[in-house]
Amino acid sequence: APSPSPTTPPAQTSHLDLKHHPRPSPPELSAPSPSPTTPPAQTSHLDLTPRSSSLDLPRQVPGPATPQTGAAPPRPAPENTNRFRAARTSNGPPTILTTKSPVVTLTRVQSGVGALTLQAACSDLVGDLRLGCAYQLASGQSSVIHHVGSLRVAPAGSQRPIIFSGRDPLETLTIDLRQCREIERLVVYAYSESGTALNWDGALVVQTFGGARVEVALRHEPGVGVMVPLSLYNIDGEFVLRAEYVFLGGSVREAAAAFGFERISWIDEHTALH
Repeated sequence: APSPSPTTPPAQTSHLDLKHHPRPSPPELSAPSPSPTTPPAQTSHLDLTPRSSSLDLPRQVPGPATPQTGAAPPRPAPENTNRFRAARTSNGPPTILTTKSPVVTLTRVQSGVGALTLQAACSDLVGDLRLGCAYQLASGQSSVIHHVGSLRVAPAGSQRPIIFSGRDPLETLTIDLRQCREIERLVVYAYSESGTALNWDGALVVQTFGGARVEVALRHEPGVGVMVPLSLYNIDGEFVLRAEYVFLGGSVREAAAAFGFERISWIDEHTALH
């Protein structure tokens, strides 16, 4: 038989011949690794779990404060040492007003119970010293009183005087503290009834109903004039006493004008009209 031609195609295997060609097993499948560029899985629209981010701020619900165990107690606020403290007087030793400590404030009880007396405690060697005061009431009335002439009580001619003068034997001014609210201010003065020179000495003594004492010196070189040792102001129901130590070479009228009592009508240099 002739040799096959080199161009003859190889014999074809029948599609029914499965005897010598076993069927290959399928390759094992493995999950492909996610690509770096693969986007993350999307959350289902039913997943309502909140996601926190760097911009989320936690919501704080206020609740009752719980004390910390062992915590130090809060420190009290420092006391203001520059706050004004009014000097007070008591029933012990007398309070002596000086140029360095010229002011004392009476309490509401001392300013509103009983009577407040002011006496010129001096000897006869001083001369014919007379004690008086220029006053201003809450009603606006203003005048002077002393134990000379007809103006010995304030207001003038009152059946229930607020201030009245006396001499037993010392020159005395007495303030009825049941009517303390009627007094706005007053200044105490001393002078010579005859107009002669006085040998100034002694003290002005202020005494409360409970026995507390305030003293102001009446010392000065001998001379003719009017001395104003003390002023009194009613500050919200409390009497504030201030040592003035003012000596004027003029009259009672000039002394009253020097302390702002300009609404007084005068008959002469020592006598007010009413």
